[in-house]
Amino acid sequence: MARSITTKPATVKSKVQDPYSQPCFSTWACEHSVHGCGWILYDHNVEPIAKYVGDGNYHHNQFRTYSSYAPEFFNTYASSQYMETGSHVSSASNRGGNTCNNGYLGHQGYPSVTEYTKTAGYVRGWPAAESYSPYGFRDVNGIVGDINQDWAWFSNREGTGTRMHFGARNTIKYWNLWQREGSNFIEIPIVDASGPSNNDNSNDRHYGSSCINVAAKKVVLMQHSSGYKQPIVYNDFGVDMRALSLSGSYYSGTPDAQAGKTPSDSKIYQAFAAANATPYDRASSRAYSSYSGAGEAEQRCQTCITDDGQVYAFTMTPSNGAVLERWNNSGVYQGIIWNPTYTTSYGYEQGNRYGSRWMVSSDGKYWWAYCPTYHYGGGIAFVTVRISDGKYLKFHVQDSNYGRSLAPLGRSKIIFTRDQNKDDPGMYYKIIDLEFEFMQRNNGDDISNWDSNRSNYLLDAAGNSTGYPFIIPALYNTSLFTTQLESNQD
Repeated sequence: MARSITTKPATVKSKVQDPYSQPCFSTWACEHSVHGCGWILYDHNVEPIAKYVGDGNYHHNQFRTYSSYAPEFFNTYASSQYMETGSHVSSASNRGGNTCNNGYLGHQGYPSVTEYTKTAGYVRGWPAAESYSPYGFRDVNGIVGDINQDWAWFSNREGTGTRMHFGARNTIKYWNLWQREGSNFIEIPIVDASGPSNNDNSNDRHYGSSCINVAAKKVVLMQHSSGYKQPIVYNDFGVDMRALSLSGSYYSGTPDAQAGKTPSDSKIYQAFAAANATPYDRASSRAYSSYSGAGEAEQRCQTCITDDGQVYAFTMTPSNGAVLERWNNSGVYQGIIWNPTYTTSYGYEQGNRYGSRWMVSSDGKYWWAYCPTYHYGGGIAFVTVRISDGKYLKFHVQDSNYGRSLAPLGRSKIIFTRDQNKDDPGMYYKIIDLEFEFMQRNNGDDISNWDSNRSNYLLDAAGNSTGYPFIIPALYNTSLFTTQLESNQD
């Protein structure tokens, strides 16, 4: 009798990783003396996945929040304004919920949780929160069109030339490299040329204010002259800035030599020198002096460049409001297309921890920038741009009570919170689905309902009494929201 052969079906091994199970943000609340302080960590499904909570008197939590039994930072700083959440932001200068505290690098006062972290969060000491961390938030340049958001690049006005640093997405590492281990900055070649019109040599530098579109291989360096902005756009930018940033050396890939190397030996310098550089118009409007005499309006802005070469610049204009400027893809200045106005406000000239900020969606397709509208951290003026075509949406609210905390959520959403009293209902928040909003709205629409109709009862926060919490963005593997959701092929 012939032997029967049974064929076992091949085992299919799934390569799918769920990006939504990664950490997204932590809530923070603190009333150190009795009810306690701590973090509750949420994933991209807005589900709690970890907590680290202490209290002052009950002894039922994970650590002591003050006295000699507390960790050093809590013993020293727990009653400080940047840690305590017993009051909302209002006109306070150092509340953790100030609108300017969150940005691409996380939160200025609290290190970000990552996918490798085994806790829900921790705190920086006050000198680090006040003085060290803000340098990176002031100087970080924009990145769009990149699904790998584990790196950063920075530029500042200090020293000579156009000085840049390329490294990890970490503000403390940036400060350490710059302040403690030498400058670690590299000068790049500058295009000193006039644009299509409004001719002027615009070769002065900003803090931050530039942007790379990785997918489109375009870089915009925002130069200025006496407050007039002028973008210099580099096309066909051929170097992998992320790889060089994470390598830890500007000279990676270059041959060893007996002689000392100079900036021109680096691949980053050579990429700027070789790229097709196009000076755009010098702006005919001047945010500085025309709208605000503050340094924030002259020496900083948040910039993005679209796939087809349009450039947007969002500038906080302290004690005036903000301005949004645009250049078309021919380099022609389109003027100031938005100027929300409001009352007293302060930028970086009052301290590096103040001013405008930017973020980007996990898929790199949506960029947004924003700033406070009241004193140091109340209210918000906000603009978001779709990178594929330059469509933009905007809103602003002058709020003398509450700050706003933002973080990217999922592939192309934002979680948006207000430091409203959490007692009984929990933390107030709203989720903005950028893909949906851009689909249903017209270019330039003002979206006032983004700051209303919040949800509660879902986001818990430490303590069981009055408190005005905020969120701390996590750092996670952004690429999974593209590689695992769009293709699972070999």
